Amino acid sequence: MKPRNHRILVSIASGFLFVHTAFALDGTWINTAGGSWSTANPNWAGDQIADGAGFTADFSTVDVTADLTVTLDGTRTIGNLVFGDTAPGSAARWTVADGTGGPLILDGPAPTITVNPLGTGKTATITATLDGTAGFTKTGTGSLILNNNTNTISGPVVLSDGLLSVQSKPLTGATSVALQGGTLVVATITGNAIGSNNDTKISFGGGTLQYNVDTPSTDYSARFSMDPGQQYRINVISASGVPKVVTFSSVLASEGGTLTKLSTGTLVLAAANTFSGATTVTAGTLELSHAQALQNSALNTAASSVGTATSGIVLTGVTSPTFGGLTGGKALASLFDTDSGNYGTVTNVTLNPGAGADHSYSGGIADGASGMTLTKTGDGRQTLAAASTYSGGTILVAGILNFTDAAALGDGALSFTGNSTLQSGVAGTLDNDMSVDSGVTATVDTNANDITLAGILTGDGGLTKTGLGTLNISGGAADNTLSGAIHVDAGTLAIDNVTPSPGIQSFANMNGDITVAAGASFSFSQSFQAEGLDNNIHLSGTGSGGLGALNLWRNATATGTITLDDDATISHTFNRGIIDGTITGANRNLTLTTLSTGQPGMEINGPIQLGTGGITVNCVENSFGAEDFSIKLSGNNSYSGETHVVA
Repeated sequence: MKPRNHRILVSIASGFLFVHTAFALDGTWINTAGGSWSTANPNWAGDQIADGAGFTADFSTVDVTADLTVTLDGTRTIGNLVFGDTAPGSAARWTVADGTGGPLILDGPAPTITVNPLGTGKTATITATLDGTAGFTKTGTGSLILNNNTNTISGPVVLSDGLLSVQSKPLTGATSVALQGGTLVVATITGNAIGSNNDTKISFGGGTLQYNVDTPSTDYSARFSMDPGQQYRINVISASGVPKVVTFSSVLASEGGTLTKLSTGTLVLAAANTFSGATTVTAGTLELSHAQALQNSALNTAASSVGTATSGIVLTGVTSPTFGGLTGGKALASLFDTDSGNYGTVTNVTLNPGAGADHSYSGGIADGASGMTLTKTGDGRQTLAAASTYSGGTILVAGILNFTDAAALGDGALSFTGNSTLQSGVAGTLDNDMSVDSGVTATVDTNANDITLAGILTGDGGLTKTGLGTLNISGGAADNTLSGAIHVDAGTLAIDNVTPSPGIQSFANMNGDITVAAGASFSFSQSFQAEGLDNNIHLSGTGSGGLGALNLWRNATATGTITLDDDATISHTFNRGIIDGTITGANRNLTLTTLSTGQPGMEINGPIQLGTGGITVNCVENSFGAEDFSIKLSGNNSYSGETHVVA
């Protein structure tokens, strides 16, 4: 770059005098023994001293074999600094000091300090006083140390690569710090090394914040950016085998932000954080002293390390931790410190994926304390894909809990305390009892699978069946007493009203209205000893897979009112099907059909009241003698539409 010749025009009585100032230009250092910045020869190539806003002082073109110091010996202004060594294997330390003068002013459109690779343990250290209002960007893979308490430099600081170590209080004037790469090392135990107050925001875009001190008076968490997508990478080291401890007391609230705990020290989360990206513990200890510390953050078990006697997750004063979900395949208990993690005191684990979140976990969840429960909150979906052994039951409050292993939900009951969905990712049988609180609707999504609920259904809430596939309620050793409304929105809900023991029936005490949407089916059967189904039923459509909106089989008797909300089909499959209640539907058309030959058929004893609607009867041959029937209508019917009989 050509030098710029600055001139000052001075007016005097006899004419004009031009006074030349020093050139502003780039400069390249060539003296391997150090020296004064202000001395051109033998320090600077071509005797050109680096000087001026936007210009570069290059200290990277020599082979340095011993530590050396460059002194300012006066005020210097420069735009960029470059440190390095032509032979990094034998490199030494660069130091820039005030000497007899100072400060070093960084000025220009975008000042930079670049440190290229130096020898192992070698750094570029600026002990000189730094000034300027434009901040600077640290580049290069080498290490830069700033340790002057009297620095007055201000403006934005950006770390794009390598290491920047702030010792004492060298960046109190920084208006912002952006960690885009590399590692920012805090080595100040008292006071502020970065900014003077919480107005200085530290943003995380791929870089790491490392603490080399134990319990610093300023933890800087109050200065962390809350902008979306922050990547909080935190490194807490150990010294002489003793882990250092850093406590974050402020809330980390970045939407989609992640937290990665690095190195062997201890990071304590003491606030109810709301960042919603993943948390990963790759090394050392992550201590949770607040139950909601990871309330929106999914624990990434795949990338986290298995706990040891000196590392892993530790709970302090917390027996019911909340996670934003679980991912990966390691057993939850295995991530805890085996000596002091306190997993054995956990009475409940809450999984709280937020709206739009979809987490899948293929590890097992075991009891902490005996009888530990699992609670699902949050509007998102959590999938459990492996067998679990927690024994206290599963509480569903919100969102979707998906299972792809029938043993994933432990041994206890399923309790719906809020409107939420249990979704199947596999066919099979759930032996868990199920309860639904008053005012709550439990949604079971079979998701194109055939699922059997073999436990007991209780509570005053309702049940909604969604998804293709069949949900079978088979009953158990006690009465099902779920009393709320039942909706079949898709697929088939099948009730087998058996009598497993005298006086006990699987459906007789489930008396809520049943509504079957178009394209869905409700199929009901009962043993000879069971009482009829007296629920009021609302029907629409032809059912799922041609089964009819209502399907009766094995002596099923419906005694409640059946209302056609739209044209609908009622079918019969096996043994007798009896309807003793009224069938009503203003101007609706009813189709009655038998689906199996050689069976007694269907008997309609109650009145059919359809207004201007009509009836279509699809009959098949039976084999029970002339007195038996395929479909028999014996009620006092009233409808003005046509009757079609198809035999």
